[in-house]
Amino acid sequence: MALESLNSQEEGSEYVRFHHQAMVGILVVAFCKKEVRSHITNVYSSKVKTGMGGSAGNKGGTVLRFDLDDSSVAICNAHLESG
Repeated sequence: MALESLNSQEEGSEYVRFHHQAMVGILVVAFCKKEVRSHITNVYSSKVKTGMGGSAGNKGGTVLRFDLDDSSVAICNAHLESG
């Protein structure tokens, strides 16, 4: 659904999903234009579950790291308990 929406916004451009990382309460999805995909390398991701003593993925964090040509990009997402 998100990909269809992206592709409908800009005529002549096509977006592709190049990575996703999911937990119960967290979702990171990375999209790029199709012509840029070949410039993205060294894609790494990790997740840390902190809910229920580290056994459940309802709380925690994810990170996505990749190189875009000669630049390094990192995307972090966290869903932590309140208080």
